[in-house]
Amino acid sequence: IVEAVALLRPVASREGVDLTDPEFGLAEADLIATLTYEGGSATLKVGAETPAGTQRFAEIAGDARLFVVGADLRTTLWTDPQSLREKNVAEVTPEEVKQLTLDHADERVVAVSQPGAEPDAEALWRLAAPIQTDADEWNVKQVISSIGDMTAEGFLSADEAARADTGFDNAQATVTIERTEGEPFTLTFGNTATRELGEPATEKEIIFVRSSQRPEIMMVRAGALDEVQKTLFDLRDKSVLSLKRDDVTRVKVERTEGLTFQIARRPSGWFVEKPKNFEARQGAVDDILWDLEDLSAVEFVADEPTPQQLREFGLTVPQTAITIERRGADPVKVLIGDSTPENDYYAMTSESKRVVKISEFLMGDLPEDVKELEKGSVEAPENPFASEPPAGEGPDAPPAPGG
Repeated sequence: IVEAVALLRPVASREGVDLTDPEFGLAEADLIATLTYEGGSATLKVGAETPAGTQRFAEIAGDARLFVVGADLRTTLWTDPQSLREKNVAEVTPEEVKQLTLDHADERVVAVSQPGAEPDAEALWRLAAPIQTDADEWNVKQVISSIGDMTAEGFLSADEAARADTGFDNAQATVTIERTEGEPFTLTFGNTATRELGEPATEKEIIFVRSSQRPEIMMVRAGALDEVQKTLFDLRDKSVLSLKRDDVTRVKVERTEGLTFQIARRPSGWFVEKPKNFEARQGAVDDILWDLEDLSAVEFVADEPTPQQLREFGLTVPQTAITIERRGADPVKVLIGDSTPENDYYAMTSESKRVVKISEFLMGDLPEDVKELEKGSVEAPENPFASEPPAGEGPDAPPAPGG
């Protein structure tokens, strides 16, 4: 809009014309634009269409000439003020945030960004409350990104705000963001409601949102609440091991029931060392390594388990113990206890006293028979066409020439 006035180049101009002539529509112009700038201002009136209908008459204050301008100028300037409102709820990116605080229900979760070990290293996220532990980097950044992407579907007028049950006194959630530069701000999520918004008006489910940076009440799609209403479990790092599968050099699996075996990486590939020595099937090894690298908690059970709890979880004498040797680090052991009614398993590592539940995937990929580790032990898929006669043969084949 500013450029439309500041960079205006009239199509034509005429002198000695009575600008008050009703033909030009300038005496009572219904569109007047005033551009104020350092050192002065300029006022532009846009009047009636020219006889051809593709242009409009215009007048510039202080200039006696009649101007002709493109008809698109009126389209640009004839703007609903509501369309000019800033619809982004907040301007923020994960890289500029140093602390994120979420409050909802009876839970408060605080995540803090900490500098990396190296000068140019990416910052790392940790939880500072209600416990101090590593954060789920992806989920923390997603909360911040969702706030940066959040837009208002509409705004409450002052009269509507006075009458509406916005629910800010008993908010569903509040989010406070502290940035490395600039003032912190808080978003408050009030009640959900159904409103008709847009052109044409469409019924939408919205939530009332108030920002400490802005005076108005915004109406945001109701689903935005789910994107910020994250729990401690959501934002907590759920990795059971800090492990890269390419660093693993040996895996020893000991089981009270089932196959006990040991595999090791050699220059030519993976080999089974126990119960007997032979080249391993790469697919079977990859399944185990992927499961160990991605091993994550589906639930945190106990950070400081008692001896009684360890017995209840089957971890005093675990059914499975997996020892992992890796380059540049000490061996680590994963202990797996009893299964749960949900078919998960209790587990802990030699690096932590914490007991978690893990999914059944790792246990499902551990072979029950040593033959499953042998190279070539997986049969090739059956050829569905093996029993069909070659092309040109069989009862439905066309007769041979001259036949």
